[in-house]
Amino acid sequence: MFETCGREWLFVTPRRYGGLVHAFCVLSNHAHVGLADPDGRHLAFMQYLDSLAARAANASL
Repeated sequence: MFETCGREWLFVTPRRYGGLVHAFCVLSNHAHVGLADPDGRHLAFMQYLDSLAARAANASL
């Protein structure tokens, strides 16, 4: 799943929402993200990130 959305996850999404990913850990059923969020847009950031993960998971079924 990470291979499917990894580039957008790490590079496009932070630019789009103004965050900076410091660390991440992708597990089988969830992920942890260390995120700097100077603009307070982390909810939109995470919503978009979750939608990428869901699309990648659905594509692999």
